[in-house]
Amino acid sequence: MKQNWWRSAYKQNHLVFKLGISILFVGFGFRLLFSQSPSVIPDVSDNNTDTPVAEKNVKPIPLDVSESPKIELNHIRPKEDGSEKCDILDGEWVPYSGGAPYTNNTCRWIESHQNCMGNGRPDTGYINWRWSPKSCELPRFDAKKFLETMRDKSWAFVGDSITRNHLQSFICLLSEVEDAVELFHDKDYKNRKWQFPSYNLTVSVIWSPFLAKADIFEDIDGVSSSEIELHIDILDKTWTEQFHTWDYVLFSSGKWFIKTAIYFEENTILGCHGCEGKNFTDLGFNFAYRKIVKNLYDFIMNSNKQSTIIFRTSTPDHFENGSWSTGGTCDRRVPAKEEAQASEKGKKLKLLDVMPLSLVRPDGHPGPYRHFYPFAKDKKAKVQYDCLHWCLPGPIDQWNDLLMKLVDYKIQKWHFPSYNLTVSVIWSPFLVKAETFEDKNQSSEIQLHVDVLDKIWTQQFDTWDYVLFSSGKWFVRTAIYYENNTILGCHGCEGKNYTDLGFNIAYQKVVKNLFDFIMNSNKQSTIIFRTSTPDHFENGPWSSGGTCDRRVPAKEGEFELGIFNRILREVELPEFAKAKARASEKGKKLKLLDVMPLSLVRPDGHPGAYRYFYPFAKDKKAKVQYDCLHWCLPGPIDQWNDLLLKLVVDD
Repeated sequence: MKQNWWRSAYKQNHLVFKLGISILFVGFGFRLLFSQSPSVIPDVSDNNTDTPVAEKNVKPIPLDVSESPKIELNHIRPKEDGSEKCDILDGEWVPYSGGAPYTNNTCRWIESHQNCMGNGRPDTGYINWRWSPKSCELPRFDAKKFLETMRDKSWAFVGDSITRNHLQSFICLLSEVEDAVELFHDKDYKNRKWQFPSYNLTVSVIWSPFLAKADIFEDIDGVSSSEIELHIDILDKTWTEQFHTWDYVLFSSGKWFIKTAIYFEENTILGCHGCEGKNFTDLGFNFAYRKIVKNLYDFIMNSNKQSTIIFRTSTPDHFENGSWSTGGTCDRRVPAKEEAQASEKGKKLKLLDVMPLSLVRPDGHPGPYRHFYPFAKDKKAKVQYDCLHWCLPGPIDQWNDLLMKLVDYKIQKWHFPSYNLTVSVIWSPFLVKAETFEDKNQSSEIQLHVDVLDKIWTQQFDTWDYVLFSSGKWFVRTAIYYENNTILGCHGCEGKNYTDLGFNIAYQKVVKNLFDFIMNSNKQSTIIFRTSTPDHFENGPWSSGGTCDRRVPAKEGEFELGIFNRILREVELPEFAKAKARASEKGKKLKLLDVMPLSLVRPDGHPGAYRYFYPFAKDKKAKVQYDCLHWCLPGPIDQWNDLLLKLVVDD
């Protein structure tokens, strides 16, 4: 009987899924799996390919970090019990025979100074290494997936020539799928903009080596006629005036701060760096760098633009036997055997720390091959080495593997061309405006505006024919509640002088506001509200050793709703019933997808320990964090779509 119903429903599919349908899953959390894209072996038939062997006795150039800015950003490093995700920066370079995904022949955006192959560098071993974290996998940059995900988005790379170097790697990787079209460049080609037409993705690079207003008196070869005049309190309008147009912004700086400069604040000389013979206080370049980085973050925090901000750390150079201008060289041909560490703590900001993996790659710079065949006429010719920038292709391409790992795929859209069906997923865990200041331990309060629905979905609502809303789980977190931009109360805010209202009050207000919005909308969409779902942690919660090791469904009555799930349902079902009554009066289509009953008896359907790759392969007693909240695919969650189809067919 059930099979007959399914066949009948399937036959009705084409009648139900009308042209231009968009289904939205709002608040449905998931992680996108990265698949490895095939690599293209470079055309290096005329060059000698080295067999990769790391240099064991080479020590990278030491870094004095005693005066580095104390920015509150830390890498998510694993706890000793292994409960956190692994640190992708704790690893080593390993031999890799796949080569680079592009070559100097397939990418036309490589500048001549970084075109090591084109300039005659005879060895190619530097492209035959991949960064390998010790306790997890780092997939290669999947250009196709990235472009699909970034449809209708805009990216900007803001910073110095290393930023431009990184941008070229980024463009080259994406151009293996579709060649970029240049939309703009200034006369010096320092500010440029490209588009990937099929995806409506734009990528810009903005030259702003200090990120702040700077009067620079240098010629094209970097020869100074006077000190740089750096206004540390005024951010560079070259990028600030465009900031609101970008969805993703990667900032990086640092290298230019070591140059001689006079520092201004409020148009008054504050001090200087390296200004011998001047009657100014030498403040050190770290003083200016710290001030500007702080001003950068203040600008971001005070902006109304909800961009994703990525801050890339400074990068190492590998000059030996001198500096850039005094005959320094970098003739090494394999990575060094050394490790480095750093730390991060996240907000909306993300840290792209490329120092550790770059520090051990002295072989990846152009060196003398920033020039075209520098030793063709004289094998002992004295040429200037570039041990600061990076060959393309080269180790710098791995920065984009890290970058792809950092990007939050919170909004995605798919298209089924034969049916002209679009399906979108929107990350909006509260369904309302929420400012999240959590670190990896979820230790800070969330600022939740219970009366302001999240514009990330409201601005698109009228484009969708079917919308599935779901929420609930995030409301149990510590939060400060706002209404009319005034603090209303809180949940779990011990030590604060606010009234603890309980999360149910906030959830009820949000669900009511959601249904009010739907009732007042002119769009005649079919609205499906999915109830909250159970977790099956036993012996503790998510963060303190809870497990879910059952292998078969539970018997009826074996599992009861926990207190949090009971409270969520006590909000959801009555509010839905009230909205349903109003919907009937207004001709709205409102449906309930109640997945709690069938999910409650499936403790066997969660990833558990297997959210990780073979978690017990090395140690059968390893302590790993269990996921008893999300669901295996395939698994019991697939039955939710049986219910969903029934609701749609009935429609």
